[in-house]
Amino acid sequence: AMMEKCQSRQKMKILGPNRQFSCDMCDIHLSEQEWLDNHTGGEKHRWVVDRVEKLLPVQFIPIDMVVVPKSSVNPYTGAPQFWEEYRCVVCKVGFSPLERYKKHVGSLFHLRKCAGEDVKWINDMA
Repeated sequence: AMMEKCQSRQKMKILGPNRQFSCDMCDIHLSEQEWLDNHTGGEKHRWVVDRVEKLLPVQFIPIDMVVVPKSSVNPYTGAPQFWEEYRCVVCKVGFSPLERYKKHVGSLFHLRKCAGEDVKWINDMA
């Protein structure tokens, strides 16, 4: 009981009072029970639980992000457009803007690929 009290105090200090619904296996901390229920019913959670039970890793060394400068010509104005694409070298896919890349890195597809599983990329499924 002493250990639990200490852990919950530490959690409160790190996460604040608004994220008291936790899935420790996935290291996810939420403010609503409903969100936690959605998480624990999800495919990513089941994958993590399965790996943890088999004593397999669920976190991987972050890979360096590759930034590729891209450009095109606006078909309406003829003006050049420039942007950056963020490539995931593990999954061999590119994203723009950066938020989409960050979302991908947290996805089940990316985790499974990092784990060496033979998963195939389907557009818009990551």
